Amino acid sequence: MNQAGRQQPTPETAPEAPSTVPPSTDAAPGGTVVRSMIRHSAVYMLPTILTKGLGFLLLPIYTHAFAPSDYGVLDLITTLGPMVNVVICLEVLQGMVRLRVDVSPEEQRRLTGTTWLFSLLVYGVFVAVTMPAAPWIAEHVLGSSDLTDVTRIGIVSMSMNALAGMFLSQFRWELKSTTYTILTTCYAVTTIGVAAWIALGLERGVFGVLVGQAASGALFSLVAVVMARHSVRWVLSGSLLRRMLAYSWPLVPASLSVTLTLYFDRIALTILTSLHDVGVFGVAARLASVITIFVAGLQMAVMPLIFAHYTEPQTPASLAKIFRWALAVLLGVCLSLHLAAEPLVALLAPPVYAEAAHLVPVLALAMTVNQLYIFFPGMALAMKTGQQLAVTVAAACVTLAANFALIPVLGALGAAVASLSAALVFFVLWAVASQRHYPVPLDFPALARGVGIFLAVSGAAYALDDSGLAELPKDAAKLGLLVVFVLGLMASGMAPLRELRTGLGSALRREEPSPPTGDE
Repeated sequence: MNQAGRQQPTPETAPEAPSTVPPSTDAAPGGTVVRSMIRHSAVYMLPTILTKGLGFLLLPIYTHAFAPSDYGVLDLITTLGPMVNVVICLEVLQGMVRLRVDVSPEEQRRLTGTTWLFSLLVYGVFVAVTMPAAPWIAEHVLGSSDLTDVTRIGIVSMSMNALAGMFLSQFRWELKSTTYTILTTCYAVTTIGVAAWIALGLERGVFGVLVGQAASGALFSLVAVVMARHSVRWVLSGSLLRRMLAYSWPLVPASLSVTLTLYFDRIALTILTSLHDVGVFGVAARLASVITIFVAGLQMAVMPLIFAHYTEPQTPASLAKIFRWALAVLLGVCLSLHLAAEPLVALLAPPVYAEAAHLVPVLALAMTVNQLYIFFPGMALAMKTGQQLAVTVAAACVTLAANFALIPVLGALGAAVASLSAALVFFVLWAVASQRHYPVPLDFPALARGVGIFLAVSGAAYALDDSGLAELPKDAAKLGLLVVFVLGLMASGMAPLRELRTGLGSALRREEPSPPTGDE
């Protein structure tokens, strides 16, 4: 899935035997897991920070160059990509990263080669089948037969970007985070630069954006394949493919449910309202996605580290502390986005997109809640795919029902509220189920106090939005709310100042006790 989506957890790095890192009873920040998480998160955040920064630079250009309906077309095509990837590849990549843990290096290369060849084959079939159907897709999905050429290049763009993501992920599975970060950063910069040049410099509009994405995907697919050539043996092994699919295909309904939970809002808006609303929603989602700068680093770092250290006795307590601090930071970012939403939209987009400001706080919180599952790995560690499926299907059902119930009444805001509702259902069900298999000792009183403070300050922020105050006193009041929130978190025990000074400072200073892996 893309960097803003929920990654289905797989025990890709789960060891056969306990970790060789000596156990420690120190669960405070500064322990092995915490230090590694901070270091890896910082590395993985770099491409996301750069990508989002460039995205924000392009946002005012796109919003002034594209009408909301055109931006809606681009956002809808981008949304359909993850759904296509889940369905046609049968989550074979998850099967590969699970099986490679238990086999020899030579067998790992054969697994990689089989996965890559299978993916190339199914995407070739996808392009061959959908290209002749492009006129029908343009008319019935995008709403106009005039968008046939856009549909065709959209099909190519989906395919090339999915393949590039798969090839580049090889460096992540090998724990080569530096290589992964450099390549994905270059990929993002190239994609944005080429797309902007063709769309705006050559005046090709949405078609040009998709051409740029497809060209960049093709280029970095080639780069990744060349750089990872020693990690792959190009054979399509039927026996290995059957083993991978035996593990992965039962995950397809769960992954599809996750994808629907994340992206169905755009489809529902297209069905129930218009591409104009999809465009406004897309701008709000782009602004809210600032939260993914923090989420992406956590997600990419935490999952491999959990599976590498889960047998150590101090890991659950360390994970609980990481969760508490991560939630505090993410809620702070959500509140900051809420307070800055109106001036940001006014600065980056013309007045026709003004409604996006009301969607940003809800979408930012939904994106945050969607990713908190990574701190509760119990079902993934126990390989309870049936329970994972039940949780994700329940969330998808909430998504479908809430979108169809709320959008006719609230429009784009209804889609945002539906996303938040589904995210909350998913997280609560996932956490409860996972705690049965791998309990994480949460500090419920501190968490409850911190969340309560966030809700209270957010309520005050909504009241301030509707207060009619002049700009200067309103800005001063917003700053005051942010200060109250930070002080409240410190007093609540969710983010105590003592831990920040001692534990996290120590985590950044102390050396890793085990030798580095890969190129880190």
